[in-house]
Amino acid sequence: MTNKLTKKLAVFDIDGTILDSRERMARELVWTAEQLGVNTDYNIALANYNKWSKFMEVYNITKSDFFNVKGQGKTWKESLESKEARLYKDTLPCLEELSQRGIILATLTKSKPEYTWEKINYFGLEKYFGDRVAISDVKSSSKLEDAKKLVSQVGLENISKAYFIGDQTGDVTIAPEIGQEFSVNPNGIWINREYSGTPQELINFTQINSLEELSKIILSN
Repeated sequence: MTNKLTKKLAVFDIDGTILDSRERMARELVWTAEQLGVNTDYNIALANYNKWSKFMEVYNITKSDFFNVKGQGKTWKESLESKEARLYKDTLPCLEELSQRGIILATLTKSKPEYTWEKINYFGLEKYFGDRVAISDVKSSSKLEDAKKLVSQVGLENISKAYFIGDQTGDVTIAPEIGQEFSVNPNGIWINREYSGTPQELINFTQINSLEELSKIILSN
């Protein structure tokens, strides 16, 4: 039996980390802009699919107008069924290996709860995450408070190390703050799937280009 004090927790972001939702999010940006009377190009939307603030600035769309319209178009279920969002090929092998090796898996995302559960249920990810799902409001500036709740929910007596894996700066930089608050050894891991330059805030964090690299890091540390 695995010693409770040596168990590890791996917390995954969803979009851009385990789920390739670029097409879905880009099409949603185009639709939202069109509803607000702005014609945009799909390729521009694709380049800014996870940079909503920049997109709004480019097209002079106010934050209130953007969020009042966004989410009223195609549902996530419809996008999943039409393959506009799909799991990355390395997702299931990674989750399966970590699960089999006794790593506690969880997810932490910024979204609406119904959207998150549609994704989890559609791909059968509840098998890996169970109820260890933390969802920050999409308008929230940080995932930190929800990360704290998630670590408390899992139980500090159950884990010695916590890994926070994501494709955005905020997914990763919460790790040290968790370490300061709890007696857990934290590690932030940035997944740079697009091989883009490393943001200044992440130069001291672990960087990977696919989840194929993750198991080795977690299982060897």
